[in-house]
Order: sequence, then C-alpha cells, then structure tokens
Amino acid sequence: MKISSSILVTLILILFGCKIIDELTHFDVDYNYTFMLLSHGGIYLDNIDIEAEGLKNSTESTFENNDTRKDLVERATLKKFNVTILEPVDADFTFINKVEIYVSTAVLDEKLIAWKDNISANIGNHLELETTSSNLRKYLISDELSVRLITTSSEPLMNDILLDLKSTVEVDAKILGI
Repeated sequence: MKISSSILVTLILILFGCKIIDELTHFDVDYNYTFMLLSHGGIYLDNIDIEAEGLKNSTESTFENNDTRKDLVERATLKKFNVTILEPVDADFTFINKVEIYVSTAVLDEKLIAWKDNISANIGNHLELETTSSNLRKYLISDELSVRLITTSSEPLMNDILLDLKSTVEVDAKILGI
C-alpha cells in the first residue's frame, strides 16, 4: 500500500505544526526584587521574615510584546529562582540554613514558590532555589503582588545584607486566538 506524498506532507505538517504553534505560545516573564536583611546589631534571630507588599505586577507590556493578554494566560510555571548577595560584596550565605519565598495577592492566599533547605556552609553569595511546579497563573495576572522571604539563621547576622531576587516564569498563553 502506497501513501501519496501529499498525504504524507499533510500528516507531517499536522504533527510538527502543532508543536511549532505550541512553542510560539510560550514565553518567559522575568521578575527582579531586592530585599534588605537587617542585622539587628548582631543579635541572633532564628528566623528573619521580610515582606514586600504592593509590588506592581507590570506584565501588561510583556503580554503585548508576545501578542497576548492576561485573560489569555493558560498556565504560568516558575522556571528558576535565584538569590544573590549584592552588598556587602564580600558577604556569603554562611549565616543561613534555609530560605523560603512566598507570594500572595490581596485576594489569593500565600503560596510557597521557592526554597532551599540545608544550605551548605561554603555556598558563597549565590543560591539557586528549588521551585514549585504549581500553576501560578492567578498570581501572574494580578495587578499587585506581595513577596515574602523567610530565612532560618545558623548564626547572628553581623551586617545588613542587600539581596537580589531574580525569577523567571514560563507563560503558556493563547496567542492571536491560537
């Protein structure tokens, strides 16, 4: 039995064309926040809990650049979350054992999105956190977010530490009605 070349080409386009279209509906949204961990005069605190409220979620331009809108977002998944010490430049993460990052909105409950447990004493000034595989769509499309950072300390913090938090969210959205 022979398959005509036109049927074969059509099948190939259907199989691979859907995959290409699906890839076109994915794009990344990058977030960048800074947090200051205060030393409290070198007093030992087991947990340090910092929250940044009312952060504007300026994804509208990112959606426009990708030919979509927030109401067309189907899924948002956290791809990576990194924390780096900016100041002092010679500081490292030897003072903490654990870090957790939570996100919430005015109407959505707080959700753990990134973490790192059992942080090594020789980790340096950069942490790559584990991330949730949950769909964060509702958080992504909200107008304002609150981000909370909790650290479990292993020793007193002697100096204020400026942290840079960077995350990348992979978005799957309908583009041009596809």
